[in-house]
Amino acid sequence: MKKHRKAIIILLCLVLLTVIVVFLRIRPISYQDSVKVCNSNGVTRDVEFDIVLHPKLLGGATMSGTIRVDGQEYVSVSDIYQDAFEGSSYMFQIPADSALQANSNTVIVDLYKDGFKAYRLLILESGKLIDYYGPAQNVNEVEAIKNK
Repeated sequence: MKKHRKAIIILLCLVLLTVIVVFLRIRPISYQDSVKVCNSNGVTRDVEFDIVLHPKLLGGATMSGTIRVDGQEYVSVSDIYQDAFEGSSYMFQIPADSALQANSNTVIVDLYKDGFKAYRLLILESGKLIDYYGPAQNVNEVEAIKNK
């Protein structure tokens, strides 16, 4: 009987530990900050983040919220289209009347392993995606982020 009781207690502890780990894994992570980002040519942009990262239980995540780049607001594709574009979960756009117009005004967020401590923003400018790294104010800081 005592062995049976010990087994039940151990099993309950394992179940509780699993529930705690799952909860910690899928809880939303808010990020609000105003930073400078820089590209490899030394061009800087002012960026304001007001986003929430929504991890998924089996991997991956989506983002919701807004990003302002030099005062221009970009809204999460997940918010605009209510998760219709699963593969665009880190994409932000200026809301527009047509998809073509929206696609020409895009920011893509690429997080590094340590989350929001270092990231890359791909900003569509004049038909080309330009890499900006942040937070960074000069090319030396950009290179440090790239080498992570």
